[in-house]
Amino acid sequence: MNRRPFCQGVTHRVRHNDIMRHWYVSVLLPACLTLVSVGRVPANEVEPAVAPPDSSLRVGEIRLDLRDIFSAEEVAAATGPNRLLRRTMNALHVRTRSWVVRQELLFEPGEPLHADRLQESARNLRALGILNRVEVVPLDTARDGRVDILVRAQETWTLTTGINFSLAANNDLRWNLAVTEKSFLGYGTVVQGVIGDDLDARYGRIYLRQNRVLRSPWTLELNYDDRTDGYTRWLGLSLPFRANNQTWSFSVRAMDRQFRPRWYLSNAGPAGLDPARWQRLYALVPCADRLVRSEVLRRVSAANEGRIWRLGAGVQIYDLSYDLGRGLFALSDGRVADLSFLSAPGQPLARDAGTLVWPHLIAASQGRRWAVTRFLLRYGNQEDIPLDPAWELRCGPAGPAVGSTAGYGERWLLTLGYSNWDQTGESFWVQRAAASACLGGDRDRYHQVELLLGHYLRSGRGERPLTIKTFLEAGHGEGLRGDQAVSLGLDRGLRTLDVDGMAGDRLLRWSTETGRALPFVIADILQTGWGVFYNGGLARWAGEERALATARHEVGTGLRLGATRSGNNEIIRIDLSYDLGGEAGLVLTTIARGFF
Repeated sequence: MNRRPFCQGVTHRVRHNDIMRHWYVSVLLPACLTLVSVGRVPANEVEPAVAPPDSSLRVGEIRLDLRDIFSAEEVAAATGPNRLLRRTMNALHVRTRSWVVRQELLFEPGEPLHADRLQESARNLRALGILNRVEVVPLDTARDGRVDILVRAQETWTLTTGINFSLAANNDLRWNLAVTEKSFLGYGTVVQGVIGDDLDARYGRIYLRQNRVLRSPWTLELNYDDRTDGYTRWLGLSLPFRANNQTWSFSVRAMDRQFRPRWYLSNAGPAGLDPARWQRLYALVPCADRLVRSEVLRRVSAANEGRIWRLGAGVQIYDLSYDLGRGLFALSDGRVADLSFLSAPGQPLARDAGTLVWPHLIAASQGRRWAVTRFLLRYGNQEDIPLDPAWELRCGPAGPAVGSTAGYGERWLLTLGYSNWDQTGESFWVQRAAASACLGGDRDRYHQVELLLGHYLRSGRGERPLTIKTFLEAGHGEGLRGDQAVSLGLDRGLRTLDVDGMAGDRLLRWSTETGRALPFVIADILQTGWGVFYNGGLARWAGEERALATARHEVGTGLRLGATRSGNNEIIRIDLSYDLGGEAGLVLTTIARGFF
């Protein structure tokens, strides 16, 4: 299955963005990337890693204080249209049910008081994406040793309508209309409807996620995506880890999909004309895949202290097929080429087509230290940053696969993930990696590794710190299918390229940006800011004749926007960029999501 790049953003030329869209990252590479651990963190910004309970103190009454999007004082302080706007938003918003909040709390009246469970409960509430300014704090202690707990939070605007459009270099228009409600009727249920026209097909999508089915710990997800070139249907049921001391987790997922993915081809391969050509080359190859996956994990470490260790097992059954027909396909450069060579023995398509059964063992670990900060990835809302390395490994034998030269057990698949943040003073480092590989005979081997190193520096405390963000990303693959290629372009941080302007199994990208929030907050719901940046990068196939000297370089400046009354406070970037090579000139883009 295709994997999204780590820092993939939703990026288009001349478009408005739905700030409710998210990007998701695999967790990645243990020991080898823990190399950038820098210093200790000021105590007032880091939650204690372990907080053993005081046996003389117990949880007393749990009090909830859920405030409107705009408090009564904020409404009273506003005048004219601004006051009307605040009253209207409060009136139209359906307030979160109290039990939605209570079920995320990791303590009950009468239990021993654990300070770390108060902090973990606050993180759970912020992770819902529907509350802001969350606090879970102890109040006065009674004579009998009971401590009342105050849970204070502010409601956020949970309904988002996004109208996205872009004009490609070839004058093709892409657009979509998305309506997302993150807490339907106040129950914490996510409902989304989307219609649109993407790179290669028109589509409509309905998505539903119930965080706790019938107030149970189970999460249910449903997705139906109908496209002019096929469909995507999937269902997921899971019992996720909702607390550090939770013993078990379980998940099952089923998917059925038919579509025409972009199969990227090397310009140095049989379908290419010039190995030195840098533009991406692709064809739309009909594909059908089906997946059933189930996993169970158990915590094997102590419940309330030390590093968290989890072990488990899973099984994945994946059926994949491509329809090459007579082998003739229209290519992105306007030619028609015979691609029947893709099904020849030794080709990645022949290796992966068919049914794959993959039983595997799972090992995962994470720490307990967190920092609660602001103005790092968002524009003012609280951010929970894990300060200990987290990694996850899956490994096991795989087979049978139609067309494979290896029998069952001769082919081993593994995935490895790592993620870590470090803080020293006002500086944050982030390291992430994702790796997957197949070990076996020469025809069955492949690997794909992606690494990210980023640095955030904030100068000055308060509401408008100056920030400098610097990132370096690298990717390396061997034996990849064309639909597994990494692409570099608008969707991956180079504003002056098309969405997938470069593609291949090698990638190198870098970026630096300086900016800060402005003193202007539009209607007290949209924080403004500015940024100046430089980006560069290169993506290519191994056999193509392109060196680092042919990398793309661009500079630009733009406006930054962040919703202050939304649970999702991703920064929207509206940028004017200039290609230093002179090929694209000035390009206007908008970006929501991603590191940069």
